[in-house]
Amino acid sequence: VIALAVIFFAPGALSGKTFYAFDTLSSYPPWREGAPEVNNSLITDPVNLFFLAAQRYQRGVRAGELSRWDRSILSGRSGGSSYLSPFMSFLFAVFPVTVAHDLLLFSYLLLSGLGMYGYLRLIKVDVLPSLIGASSWMFNGYCMVWFEFENVPGMAASFSLMLLSIEYWYRRQSLLGGLGMVGASALALTVACHHLLVFQFLFCGFYVLVRWLGEIWTLARRKPEPHKKKKRKPTAKGDYKLPALRFAGVVGALLVAILMNLPMVTGALGQVKPTEKSSSGKTAVARMGQRTGLSFDELLKNTGQLPKKYLLTMAFPGFFGGPIWGVDY
Repeated sequence: VIALAVIFFAPGALSGKTFYAFDTLSSYPPWREGAPEVNNSLITDPVNLFFLAAQRYQRGVRAGELSRWDRSILSGRSGGSSYLSPFMSFLFAVFPVTVAHDLLLFSYLLLSGLGMYGYLRLIKVDVLPSLIGASSWMFNGYCMVWFEFENVPGMAASFSLMLLSIEYWYRRQSLLGGLGMVGASALALTVACHHLLVFQFLFCGFYVLVRWLGEIWTLARRKPEPHKKKKRKPTAKGDYKLPALRFAGVVGALLVAILMNLPMVTGALGQVKPTEKSSSGKTAVARMGQRTGLSFDELLKNTGQLPKKYLLTMAFPGFFGGPIWGVDY
């Protein structure tokens, strides 16, 4: 697994390249003139968002401050740093942005493979199938398409680590398993990829539920030992304590991870849009900060007309709002 990750990164690292797609900037002025053709013009967010956020975080660390207000655009706009995990904070504080970015992606790729390999071995899968499963998860198509975006490979790593730690906890109930569940859940929360986070927690929740119900079913159908009476002995209530404690341990680990990441959790909940009716009368489903379809009337209302609250920004040259008025768009 380690060799696969090294082989994947070696060509770019040895040639001095980075996973930031800076060539996408050549589609726009002032870099357009005489620029080579862009390989993939769709992966602009890592350069326009992630790279700039990392630069802002690094400047703040060197200046001795971590401001949640981005002052680089006129009077500023809301721009709190997303680098909340100690691992990301360390990388982007110590190394240059491009080096820290590639080291982060390498770490995520390696952790996703090692976590999945450990999980498959823990559930008694042989070595070769475990290696195939781990490599398939490391280089799955969805993760490779969005690899430069930091959050998708981060979620892939946290998912395999969550499965590994949950299964380890159920088999051994050790402190290592409990800390692993807390760490993997905290990693998933700090990655802050909200739509993937919902599906990942749902999957792991159903996984834990199936494991718990399986234990209950096994206890309910338990047969007496051969040397005892043939009459089936009813299961005592105390026998159900261990499955209950295992289930409570998983829930407790998740709660600890949430408490460790309250700023990120509250920020994610703040992006949940209430269910509203569109102009066509159809009910729109609540979404977490995702793009939704708009009719032409709604598009004109939302983008073609200037809302009254934005007129306040004309009082000073803060076109994108400011902390005085609490306006930010």
